[in-house]
Amino acid sequence: LRLQAAAMLLGAPALYMVGESTTVMTVWVFCALYGVFRGLFEINTHTSLFDVVPARYRATAVGLLTMFGFLAGGTVGPWLVGFHMKRIGTEAGMQLGFKLMAAAYLVGGVAMLSSLLFTFQRDRLED
Repeated sequence: LRLQAAAMLLGAPALYMVGESTTVMTVWVFCALYGVFRGLFEINTHTSLFDVVPARYRATAVGLLTMFGFLAGGTVGPWLVGFHMKRIGTEAGMQLGFKLMAAAYLVGGVAMLSSLLFTFQRDRLED
């Protein structure tokens, strides 16, 4: 959880800067930086889940995690960005979209950190 919390908290400013960048080169740099942090988060997702979910429920937990991840990130996110692009213009809508993604990463990072500090040791399974 430490790596995941850190990756999300460090990925948030990278996402924010993608939306704030004014040159193609800075967009590329911050996209690459975000990609590194996204990868560091993603590589431990199942491991963290398996630390607190009994073995007999792990397949279901992975299915639910994947389903909700795609519903939120793959459905609601693009719809929300498209809505704002129509409402305030393409450029401003995209900038707002990256700011909203950064905010979501920040909230997720704080949630991961809170879990690590307050509930993980209590809920961790001994295999």
